[in-house]
Amino acid sequence: MKFPKDENGSLLQEMHDAGIDLSQPLDVEFFTLFKTKKNAEAMIAEVIASDASIKTILEQNEIHDDWDLCCIINMIPAHHQITLREAFFEKLAEKHHGDGDGWGVTQEE
Repeated sequence: MKFPKDENGSLLQEMHDAGIDLSQPLDVEFFTLFKTKKNAEAMIAEVIASDASIKTILEQNEIHDDWDLCCIINMIPAHHQITLREAFFEKLAEKHHGDGDGWGVTQEE
């Protein structure tokens, strides 16, 4: 498989090389960091209003004294779709004073 020469393409290539089947839907996790729980919760409300099928997990990061928001979408991890979703989450994060922190997948063993 060939992927675009950018950060998302590199990550998809690594996943492919690791034997992950990218033709099947996976839980793709998009990460955002917030200084306050209130701002994170405001983003969650907008995410859910835009698509109720998106799962969200909000956890306090006690080491860095901030909040980690994970938005999970079950999707085929295609470069174009991931790039669009990542831009959507980063725009919402910026609106609510958060910072996008990339994406990934968790493989169940």
